[in-house]
Amino acid sequence: MSRGQTLWRAPSRVVFWDEKAGRRVEIDLRDPRLVEGEEVLWRYVEHKGFTEKRVAEERVITNYRIFDYDHDRGEMTCAVPLMSAELVVTLTMFRSESGAVNLVGVSEDGEPVFDFTPVDVRNFGCIAVVAYGVVNAEFLVEEPAKLKSLVDAVRQARHGKPTYKPLIEVTREEDVLTVKPIRLGCPGPVEVKVDLYEAGLVQGELPVRRLVESRGRGEVVFITHCRVFGLSRDGDVEYSIPLAEVELLVESAEFTMKGELRSPVMLNHTWRGFYGELGRDTYFRVGDVAVLNRDRVVARWKNVLDPYGLKNLVDTVKTQLYGSGLG
Repeated sequence: MSRGQTLWRAPSRVVFWDEKAGRRVEIDLRDPRLVEGEEVLWRYVEHKGFTEKRVAEERVITNYRIFDYDHDRGEMTCAVPLMSAELVVTLTMFRSESGAVNLVGVSEDGEPVFDFTPVDVRNFGCIAVVAYGVVNAEFLVEEPAKLKSLVDAVRQARHGKPTYKPLIEVTREEDVLTVKPIRLGCPGPVEVKVDLYEAGLVQGELPVRRLVESRGRGEVVFITHCRVFGLSRDGDVEYSIPLAEVELLVESAEFTMKGELRSPVMLNHTWRGFYGELGRDTYFRVGDVAVLNRDRVVARWKNVLDPYGLKNLVDTVKTQLYGSGLG
């Protein structure tokens, strides 16, 4: 699976009763072939080759599961049952293909509102697949809010509103956290011991985000399933807090055109490449995020790219790990 069995315990098979179809469903999550009653909600196919095109990768969301199949290697890089997964819109962007316009807001369903009605507005962004408290995959899609709404509606119609029981428990002895699963053998993170002031990730510590500056070398922030910590320019740990005790507060956020930014933004390190290729007329949210620990502000992250997307991702991971009643 996407993180490997040494880092987290991924499911290989799922069995459930499909109330709508009135049948028992059993799926081998390692097999990309659709089973009886399985319907495709969304599919993206990546082709390779100049003279003869071949399917290299296939990302599929069905009414039963979400999977990413690497045809070159013949294996799944992500495979989770739909009932256990949440789609999180981590980045929303807009661009008008018909010339310069002014964005004045965003509607409740995620659609851009301009000062006049332009044609050919592109609404695109990133969406993450979170299951068992693990970020299984993240990819760029068109109209991410609409895709999430569709998948959420199908999942709720078949399985009801999701509720989460705690997957892990955390104990602390001075600066050392012991994070271990509550139910052995169930999908989710494996047991790991973490020194809060260790500057790197230890084996079994699963990354949620690594925030860096879009240009230059400033503060680096790590968010994992165990903790949140920030590194100075010199690589020293400036603060480190158990994830369960962290609350992210979006202090400001506004849609800004890339060409109007005067300062670098903080973004996920894997976004640096495509961020640099975005046109100056691309709109996205930029804002500040306060990191709270027991009602105390531990840090402030300035100019975060889509701060609400970041908060929603972290909150979703926490809810799946520690249960719906957290906080």
